[in-house]
Amino acid sequence: MALAQQALLRVARMEAGLLTCCLNETLDPYNGKPFTPMHKDLIGDIEVTRQQNRNYALADGFHRLVRHADSWKLFLRYQAQTERNYRRALEEFERLKALRHELPNEPAYDPQPEAKETTSAPSEPTRFPPESTPPVPPPGVPPLHTPPAGRLRPASGPGLRPAEPGVPS
Repeated sequence: MALAQQALLRVARMEAGLLTCCLNETLDPYNGKPFTPMHKDLIGDIEVTRQQNRNYALADGFHRLVRHADSWKLFLRYQAQTERNYRRALEEFERLKALRHELPNEPAYDPQPEAKETTSAPSEPTRFPPESTPPVPPPGVPPLHTPPAGRLRPASGPGLRPAEPGVPS
């Protein structure tokens, strides 16, 4: 639904841009086609407002653009498709809203399974961390906190600690 609404807003912005382009097509002095205002017989003795002149220029620009471009045809197709998609999304939303009372909005709970009898005695749970001290490694095995022999260590340099004496590098 939100995507369809955003598409409608995009269509409205595109329409505004196309109409601005039409007005620009008419009023641009460098396109080689000067703007011709309304004929004096059409105006007669009434006062023509600035807004009426702009509307006339907009229509003139629209007429010029439609003559040699398919932009408006494509726009109208896009607009119709967007409105259809919005209508479909709205109908689907209304359908789901009508089903709201039939479909619960709660998680589906499975009934708790029945306890089965076990044939063996329950074992004691393992505790983490273990309460006893860790085992001492056998002689010849290095402790866990030092790197194993043959592993690369960083060389000393700016910002690095020098290698410890007695530890292979």
